[in-house]
Amino acid sequence: VFFFAAVFFFAAVFFFAAVFFFAAVFFFVAVFFFAAVFFFAAVFFFAAVFFFAAVFFFVAVFFFAAVFFFAAVFLRRPAGVRQMRWNAFARGRGTTGVLRHRLGRRQDAICASMKAVAIRTVTDSVDRVDGPPDDVEALEAKLADLARRHPGAVFRRYLRLVPHVAADAHVAAGAVVVGDVRIESEASVWHGAVLRGDLHFVRIGRGSNVQDGAVVHVGDRDPAEIGASVVVGHGAVVHGCRIEDACLIGIRATILDGAVVGAGSIVGAGALVPSEAKIPPASLVLGVPGRVVRSLSGDDRPFVEALAAKYARLAHNHRHG
Repeated sequence: VFFFAAVFFFAAVFFFAAVFFFAAVFFFVAVFFFAAVFFFAAVFFFAAVFFFAAVFFFVAVFFFAAVFFFAAVFLRRPAGVRQMRWNAFARGRGTTGVLRHRLGRRQDAICASMKAVAIRTVTDSVDRVDGPPDDVEALEAKLADLARRHPGAVFRRYLRLVPHVAADAHVAAGAVVVGDVRIESEASVWHGAVLRGDLHFVRIGRGSNVQDGAVVHVGDRDPAEIGASVVVGHGAVVHGCRIEDACLIGIRATILDGAVVGAGSIVGAGALVPSEAKIPPASLVLGVPGRVVRSLSGDDRPFVEALAAKYARLAHNHRHG
């Protein structure tokens, strides 16, 4: 509706502009050729004016329709997607078919990622235990010491696996840390974040931060490894993957099992990095499923490192301020 409204609006503007222009020309011609001998010539000229104005109107309609159509079909997407759109249109599927084709590709990519996660999942990897380990009192003492150092945070063991938190790391009230989780120096875990290392281990590198509401979990074959100076945004999900140094994982982004995000990369807010994906270093990843849209310049990595350092100072202030 908006497409055709815009087409006819611009076409009408050009049509009336042409009519007024040619009408003005006819008026001056009529004044100069007022004599009766030129009357028929003036009438013929008047008819020609409106004939050419009508032709101009239909040409303008066709031109703007073509411009809007090709802009809608080909612009604002990478070349591969433009080719896909043209192929869909060439097969007679029209714009509705193109939309269905795009949604189908997205659903196919998500389904493929889910299958990859399922393949990496081992359903019989957990054995039932009959009771706590023999050294349960020593393990509980370690948990009590963590709870004393980080008031309001929840620390739990899984069997004999107990979290390890560096002396200058920060775990905020309401965060939950379970099992084989190692939080390195100057790292921070914020309110409502959940780090669960039961099936495998979780590592949070030096100076990294896991922000509010984020979830870090593991797969049967895949630990969750977060490098140094990494920023994991609010509500993000990091599941059984490896994130190398100085990466920024955007708000509500999701990184799935077996994926590797190369050093210095940025995963945009809400993006989905599929299972087993390999993101090259210094890449910008956007979309669902996530795709590398461009390489980052050398100026982007210092920004991420500075952002991680900012959160390290913020965590220090929360502990000592």
